[in-house]
Amino acid sequence: MVVDGQVREPGQVNNFFIFPGMSFGAMSCGAKTIPESFFMVAAEAVANALDAHDIEVESVVPHPNRIRQVAENVATAVVLAAQADGLAATTLGATKAEVAAELRKRMWTPPADRTRPAAPPNRRRSTVNLGELSVCERDMAQH
Repeated sequence: MVVDGQVREPGQVNNFFIFPGMSFGAMSCGAKTIPESFFMVAAEAVANALDAHDIEVESVVPHPNRIRQVAENVATAVVLAAQADGLAATTLGATKAEVAAELRKRMWTPPADRTRPAAPPNRRRSTVNLGELSVCERDMAQH
């Protein structure tokens, strides 16, 4: 949307950016609990995932086409917090890079025949055969 001559990109943080990475990180390290402080860690990881385009359009969240990268950032931050707080049943690495590499190995990747290139930030919706998508993917394609 354009406001005062500038492009503004609305976003949703909790359901789209925080919870997938939060649960992936917590499950991957076997976190005994998810304290409230992990949500601040996750929010900071989302903010730290902003790129030059996001900043240019003054967005407070990354563009949705980078959801996998953002989820990895959130999961990495959550694992590091769980390990530091003694809540992780499994240590995934001693450094941010080691934890991120381990999480990438564990991250689900869709089969090649179902992947589609991400739309550029200013591209309008395209037609998608919704019958081939999961319920979540259908919801995302319709919005």
